[in-house]
Amino acid sequence: MATEPLHALLDDGFEALAVAARNRAGLERIAYSADDLASLRARLRQRLPAALPPWNATLAAEGAGPDFATLLSDLFALMAANLAAHADHRASEGFIRTAQERRSLMDLAALVDLPLGPGASATTLQAFIAKPGTEGALPAGFQLSAATTDGAGRRQDLIFETLAPLAVHASRNSLRVAGWNRSARLLRLRRAASDAQDSSALLDADYTGLRAGTPLVLLAPDGRRALPLAAADTGLDAATGEATRVRWAPGSAASDEDLPLADLVIEGRPRQVAALAEAAAADEWPLGQQRVAVAQPGAFNTGTVVLVQSGALRFAAKVLARNGTQLTLNRGAPVALRRSATEVLAGAWCGQTSQSIRPGTHVLPRTPAG
Repeated sequence: MATEPLHALLDDGFEALAVAARNRAGLERIAYSADDLASLRARLRQRLPAALPPWNATLAAEGAGPDFATLLSDLFALMAANLAAHADHRASEGFIRTAQERRSLMDLAALVDLPLGPGASATTLQAFIAKPGTEGALPAGFQLSAATTDGAGRRQDLIFETLAPLAVHASRNSLRVAGWNRSARLLRLRRAASDAQDSSALLDADYTGLRAGTPLVLLAPDGRRALPLAAADTGLDAATGEATRVRWAPGSAASDEDLPLADLVIEGRPRQVAALAEAAAADEWPLGQQRVAVAQPGAFNTGTVVLVQSGALRFAAKVLARNGTQLTLNRGAPVALRRSATEVLAGAWCGQTSQSIRPGTHVLPRTPAG
């Protein structure tokens, strides 16, 4: 195929225009062809004197009579303009940025294996009510008729079809907001056996691995609690035959608490062991560690003396440094202590020989690490 420019093939002195137009980036449509109807008609009429020497351009311009040469050139120009319009349209529909027809977008998406749905003129929501005790399925394409009126007030029926198969069940006739059946009850835990409290809980299913004598771990949003499990009775639900009721001794809780029952999760073994080990490690002040976090670090200054109290154990220490909530003491914990049961009290020196502490009135409760 010849690759020389078009004007080299024309040897009649007429200037040749480019076959394809130039398009800048970002256009909404592509103009692929360089000619339109006006330019095609002008170019053909410009060539008529050379193609038909007897043709008189002056008589054709004066309109003395029907001029078949002019008519034929106009018809050929119209035909070429139609073909150019089809070429422009085809070029524009070949790119996502300029395509306007859904069919073109579907064809382009299919090139990258992205199928598009055929679409619909309108969509709406439809509720299907099943008869009590019935269930079944509606196939895709199930038709529904909706009555409406046109602009003149005449009745008009619209046909809708389901887009996908639908499972229908009588239990779905009534829908509720999520959490509508959330329990407002509180699980009352007390450390005194004489107080009013709960000593059992019914689980939602039949769980194995819960044995008397093992710890029962209650996972609440703000942390874990452990209770000594006294018994675990299974098969108590009359409807399903699968449920477990766990029991613990009254007064076995470490503190008085009212926990929302809906937020509690009971962890069974082997997660119990891991959960308790993690909680114990977070609550431990290891032997010999000199750094400890306090709830109100602003109450302590470097060089002051504090009294550390945990149960019957008391020992004095000097604050060497304060970094955020961390205090660095001149001595470490003499034994492993529970952070939740340890207090740091402000005090003053009473004598360097005895190195005793006079406790102040400001008590700082310990907070669990992490």
